[in-house]
Amino acid sequence: MSEPVSVIRTVDRTLINSVLLAPGIFEVISDGEAVDVPIDDKHVYLAGYVNDEVIGLVILHPITLDDVDGLEGHFQVLPQYRKAHALAFAQAVLQHITLPIFGIVPKKYQNVIAFNQRAGATLIKEINDNGEPAVIQRFN
Repeated sequence: MSEPVSVIRTVDRTLINSVLLAPGIFEVISDGEAVDVPIDDKHVYLAGYVNDEVIGLVILHPITLDDVDGLEGHFQVLPQYRKAHALAFAQAVLQHITLPIFGIVPKKYQNVIAFNQRAGATLIKEINDNGEPAVIQRFN
């Protein structure tokens, strides 16, 4: 059994960037371009910790798209912690949030879609997201 995961809200740009700019994350979320980290009232950053070590980050922001209304969640877990703690981190976040959380995932990331399903996400619909086939999944 993995160690318990704690979830703490943060606005610490250094901590946020330590996850988003990490190898294995930056290449996937950025297409090689700078990542904009807005610290404002519309974005919530939740850091995951195990034994005082940051293991990941969730970014939540409002989304309204046709029949999707709630928060869009971007779950990022540092590669070295994925196997041991990713699922527990996702579950810990979902325990704290009562609004619907959705993920929009390009279909080319089948590993992410499968992970989201293990975390309890269900398929809402398939879409075209900026010219790329994608799915919308709901976590809660």
